[in-house]
Amino acid sequence: MPEPTSIRQDILSRMALRSTVCLWMSLWARLEVVTHMKITAIVPMRHFSERVPGKNYRQFAGVPLFYHVIKSLLLCTEINEVVIDTDSPTICELTASHFPSVRVLERPEHLRDGSIPMNDVLLNATTCVSSDYYLQTHSTNPLLSTTTISYAVRTFFDGLFGKTPANTVVGCQRCSDQP
Repeated sequence: MPEPTSIRQDILSRMALRSTVCLWMSLWARLEVVTHMKITAIVPMRHFSERVPGKNYRQFAGVPLFYHVIKSLLLCTEINEVVIDTDSPTICELTASHFPSVRVLERPEHLRDGSIPMNDVLLNATTCVSSDYYLQTHSTNPLLSTTTISYAVRTFFDGLFGKTPANTVVGCQRCSDQP
């Protein structure tokens, strides 16, 4: 007859294995939910910037500024579609020639002024593009990595379907105290 201690250890290791399997099944279920939902990234860009003229297509590290964030979004496996909302013929042309898979929405005239709230612009974009979830970022995030985007999407869904309810993810970084 086996020792009671070895029986207890056997039961505990089976329970641990079962817990691990349940945890993996739970994570897999979340992954399944994410992979079956359409996530669209929206990048709004105006042709005329009030403070920095042409900033969205100004050269940064040898290419137009917006190329960097578009490349990161396109490489993110969680993103199903990348959409640029713009009133810029320059951005439309550059996107068509360098990112043919990116959808371009021509921003309506009544949403082109710099005083228009971003929520109005995003409402228009989400009305034009069907999706389960939307991720919005700006072209002025050229150092935003695919890893960071993926992490944000996973964090959002962990909050949405996990123990801690959340419906928004906002990224922040501590600034140095340098003058």
